[in-house]
Amino acid sequence: MRPGYLYFTTFAWLVFTGGRFTAPFLQEVAGFDDALIGIAIASQMLIGSLLGSIGAVVSDRLEFKFPNRGRIYCLASGILSGTVAFELHWVVQFMFRGEKNNPARILHFLARMLYSISSSIIFPILDG
Repeated sequence: MRPGYLYFTTFAWLVFTGGRFTAPFLQEVAGFDDALIGIAIASQMLIGSLLGSIGAVVSDRLEFKFPNRGRIYCLASGILSGTVAFELHWVVQFMFRGEKNNPARILHFLARMLYSISSSIIFPILDG
C-alpha cells in the first residue's frame, strides 16, 4: 500500500473526528467542565502511549499474513471502530436529551476512551 494513501486517509479521518476542536466538542456535546476535559485528554494520551506498540505489532502481523493488504485492513478496522466510538457521543446525547447527569458523563468518557484506543492503533501503521 502506498504511504500517501494511508496518510491521506488518516489525516482526513482526524480532521473530522478529532484534533484541535476536541475540548470545545467535549464541553458542548458531553457537558464536560475544564477538569473533565483535561482528564479525558490526559487519558487519551496515556492510552496512546500504552497501545501504540500493540497497533504496530498487529499491523505487521497482518501485513505478513496478507501481503500489500494487511496494513490497510488494520487501518480500516481502526477507522471504523473510531468512527463508531465518535458517533456514540451523539447516541448518548440522544438517549439522555442533553441532561448533564453522571451516567451520561461516564458514557461520554467511555466513548472518548474507545476513540483513543482506535486512534492509538492507527498511528503506528503510518510508520510502515
